[in-house]
Amino acid sequence: GVLFVLRAGVTITPDTLLGQSAALGASSLQGRIELWSRALYILQDFAFTGVGLGMVQPVINLLYPLFTIGPDAVFLHAHNIYLQTGAEMGFPGLIAHLALYLTLLALLLAAIRRTADDPQRQALLLGLLGALLIFLVHGCFEVITYATRAAIVVWAFFGLIVAAATPLSPPSPLRGAERRRGRGMR
Repeated sequence: GVLFVLRAGVTITPDTLLGQSAALGASSLQGRIELWSRALYILQDFAFTGVGLGMVQPVINLLYPLFTIGPDAVFLHAHNIYLQTGAEMGFPGLIAHLALYLTLLALLLAAIRRTADDPQRQALLLGLLGALLIFLVHGCFEVITYATRAAIVVWAFFGLIVAAATPLSPPSPLRGAERRRGRGMR
């Protein structure tokens, strides 16, 4: 990343990072704020249906022109996972998306309370909780799941959370012995 910036001749200064320069366009703070405002307009106008997956950029270019970063700016998403989800799928999709995150948080918190007597498992769960919180905060500024390769890792991470938070219950020796003999429980 740094070598590319140096080769491209882009100078990184505080002005560039804060959006006072057009060098980074949609990735600058000023560009992101403009994209966030356009995503909010989409969410207001297409509240129930959204505009469809992958349609935020075409709809912004058609209905909500960009002025700060220019009409020819190339961007793939709104640089905010929550606004991106709402713009693409409307409020129903946003609510479902938030429900997924709340479910993962609830699973982790319940598992952390349940595993007070197992410090190794609790450490794993606390690490997963910290990683999930970082993902959710990072989602305010970026949409890492928009890239297919990154999305696979994120969904694997969610699966790991569910697997680690699921209570482990040892099989009953009585049930196993009865199954082996071909008898069911009576």
